[in-house]
Amino acid sequence: MTGQGVDAKSIRKAVDLFYTRVLADPLLADMFGAADLPVLRAHQRLFLLQALGAPALYSGRDLKIAHSDLAINDAAFDRTIAHLIASLREVGVAPDVVDRAAVDIEALRALIVTVL
Repeated sequence: MTGQGVDAKSIRKAVDLFYTRVLADPLLADMFGAADLPVLRAHQRLFLLQALGAPALYSGRDLKIAHSDLAINDAAFDRTIAHLIASLREVGVAPDVVDRAAVDIEALRALIVTVL
């Protein structure tokens, strides 16, 4: 276990499930089509672990810079977060941790949404 009951194995499963869902979603799949998925998955795991209380391990690009050229709108953000939250729940991450993740990720909307 890492910070506050977050299990790295569960986060790995959740991230894998999340990308399976995102790549199958017609609204989102094109946004990830050119991405280096193994690198993206690794960054996502570290980011989530850190966001959920693990020691700071994420060393990826600034979120605003990383998403600046992706033309992400509110609908895409909402759908992506819904897939992430559903994935965390499905792999058994504790409900209070999932709720905290949802609030913390929502706070990042202004850094990620680039099209109003």
